[in-house]
Amino acid sequence: MINFFNRRYPTFIVMLCAATIIMTLLFIITGAYIQDGFELAVGSVSPKRFTADYSVKNEVATNKKIEEAISTVSPLYTHNPQIQEEALEELDIFFSDIEKSAEKAVTDKNKQNSTAKIQTVNTKIYLSEDKLDYLKSLPKDKYDSFKQGVYETTISILEQGIREDSVAKSFSVVRDELSGKESNETLLELAYSIVTSVIEPNLVVDTEATEKAKAEKAEAVEPIMVLKNQKIVDEGEIISEETYAILESLGYTAKVSLKENFPQITGVCVFITLLLLLGFYYLKNYHNNLKNNKKEMILIFTVYILLIVLTRLLSGAPYMFIPILCATMLMSMLINSRIAIIFNLITTIICYFIYSGDIIFVIYFIIAGTMTAIVTKNIPDRTKILIVGIYMVGFNSLLIISLTLFFDINWQENILLNVGYTAVDSTLTLIIAIGSLPIWEAVFGVVTTVKLLDLINPDKYLLKRLMLESPGTYHHSLIVANLAEAAALRINANAVLARVGSYYHDIGKLAFPHAFSENSAGENIHDKLDPYSSAKIISEHIPNGIKLAQENKLPKSVVDIISQHHGNTLIKFFYHKATQQDENVKEEDFRYKYDKPQTKEAAIVMLADTVEAAVRSVINKGKTMEEIKAFVHMLIKDKLDDGQLSESNLAVNDLRTIEDAFMSIFKGMYHERISYPEIKKETTENTAEE
Repeated sequence: MINFFNRRYPTFIVMLCAATIIMTLLFIITGAYIQDGFELAVGSVSPKRFTADYSVKNEVATNKKIEEAISTVSPLYTHNPQIQEEALEELDIFFSDIEKSAEKAVTDKNKQNSTAKIQTVNTKIYLSEDKLDYLKSLPKDKYDSFKQGVYETTISILEQGIREDSVAKSFSVVRDELSGKESNETLLELAYSIVTSVIEPNLVVDTEATEKAKAEKAEAVEPIMVLKNQKIVDEGEIISEETYAILESLGYTAKVSLKENFPQITGVCVFITLLLLLGFYYLKNYHNNLKNNKKEMILIFTVYILLIVLTRLLSGAPYMFIPILCATMLMSMLINSRIAIIFNLITTIICYFIYSGDIIFVIYFIIAGTMTAIVTKNIPDRTKILIVGIYMVGFNSLLIISLTLFFDINWQENILLNVGYTAVDSTLTLIIAIGSLPIWEAVFGVVTTVKLLDLINPDKYLLKRLMLESPGTYHHSLIVANLAEAAALRINANAVLARVGSYYHDIGKLAFPHAFSENSAGENIHDKLDPYSSAKIISEHIPNGIKLAQENKLPKSVVDIISQHHGNTLIKFFYHKATQQDENVKEEDFRYKYDKPQTKEAAIVMLADTVEAAVRSVINKGKTMEEIKAFVHMLIKDKLDDGQLSESNLAVNDLRTIEDAFMSIFKGMYHERISYPEIKKETTENTAEE
């Protein structure tokens, strides 16, 4: 597999393009839009005017009318006689206990308090001892009248019937009836407490009678008919559930033969083929580096195939859940936002055919996908992930509200549901895309900005070693990183990769830190070595760096920068030193033996590394900025003339831009000091004395 990725087959792109077109057409032809013909669906636009070939019952409208008729039937209730029997039994027990307690009080004259407990196991009536004493103290005629009023009211209320939902109203009726029988306020409250304690709902729904009444109402409804030659739906109108049911009953929704839809299928196949070829043409002409990066091409292909497969599987779900936004976000994070925007545009149109979408589908995903590709650049800053999520949910929700209000005639019913679907999908998009990122990185070896930014943390093992063991190299790497990042930003290269590659490009010097001038403080070990040994030690920092990078599992793109940042350039100092000793020195013995930079980022690091070291060596010699600029120009031209940049995809204009970027950094670092006016000696002396 590794050999396959590394070998350069001109036919690889052609094969991938052909596979993409074939699979896309297969999913479209078998998708919801074309399944042996075009299917009608609820919510879609009618492709033609449909009329009834014969009279047919409008099932949806008729059923709706029946439901309306049935809804007018109130539940029928029947009495439960057991409730009244239990209530009267409770009253019998209560008054019997009252009377027994009163008799006992009369016979037992030695007791001071003749309040016997009347709470029995079976009674629901609870009164305080004061109220019980009051009842027992009533004259017999008053007591009998009170008792009779309680019984009569209880029976009256229960015979009227109490429903579960009208208990409070029945209690109000109890008070009204008792008020007409008892004028004593205390006795009125006692009677009310007793009656309301024993009465319960005694009206239950008579299911059989209620259903029978509903059936009679339903039978009385006249069916609504669609007459022969009556228009069902016009071309361009939305097919409602009612309209679809009529079309289905007339047989219009049945699938037609492939032969009848051959012109439509041919048209969509040609259109999709042209669309995909246009996409590949864009990648070839505007992202030519992808042509040689087969892993990234297969990554795009894999994400695309997963998208159309899921679109096919989710053809019955709300269109917001089609994972176009998730695929677009992955493209933006794994490749770049410009490719993600083009990817989103093409896949939206293709998924429209597979899903059988509508105009809202297309507009929603084109706009929401473009916004997703743009805001994804903030995801590497983990503190902004929540903000990105809020932006996505808010923007997409407002977008779907506006589209629903404009295009959907049933917006009152659908708007809240659509917003809910959109918010859930936007949240899931962010979670799934970010959560699956490590998987894509591991499988395809893609290095995302998130992963790269983690590598520039000073606490990383290699950087910490570089800082402590090779402080000069570490400082050099920081300046190279600033130069490389500025240049990469100017020419639209990967600025983060350029910075990370700069941080790690010289980690191989950790093997012999004092062999390099930036780390030596005084004695130079090369003064005691022959040029060949010195050149060997210097060049060894490349394989040492590659080994350290691989041991610490740095991304391949960073390892490539480490191996390519010197290309096969000549180690000039020791080469010239050797020629002074022997005129027959072979130049190849003093060249690095590695690949030339294969990417813009590797080439930028090479140039930044070269100019930083050279400018640092001459800056203290009183050189002006104009002289330094000419020096930098000469250094870059030297790399160009030596053929080191021939495989990096850098254009001549890019080199001018890179040179300007380098100078902007150098001017900030080594800006010329302002000449201050000479201070008088007298003033200086006075200041010192103070």
